Amino acid sequence: MNGVHLFFEVSFDTCQKLIRTTRAQRLLSLGTRPEPPGPIDNTILLQPDGAPKPGLKRGVDYRGVTKEVWDYFVSIYSGGPTITRKRIDIYEPHCTPPEELMLGRK
Repeated sequence: MNGVHLFFEVSFDTCQKLIRTTRAQRLLSLGTRPEPPGPIDNTILLQPDGAPKPGLKRGVDYRGVTKEVWDYFVSIYSGGPTITRKRIDIYEPHCTPPEELMLGRK
C-alpha cells in the first residue's frame, strides 16, 4: 500500500460476535451448530452524517484491525460501513485507502 498503513475500525459488538462464532465453530465437532454472527455493523459507531458518535472509547466501543483482517471479515460476513483511519482512533480524519483513490472512489 505504498507505505501507507491504515486501520479499519470495527465495532466492539461485531468483534464479540465474531469471537463467539469462532469459539462456537469448535463445538461443531461435538455436533452443535453455531449461530452465524450476521453482517458487520459499524453504523452503531456513527451519527447520521457519518461522523463518529461522541464518547466512543477504543477497546470498549471499537477495535482497529488491519486491511487484511477487514477484507477477510467482509468476504465472509459482509457489512460495513468501512471506517478507515491512519491510527486506531475513530476521531482521526477519514483516510481513503490508496486502491480506492486509484479507482476514483472515495
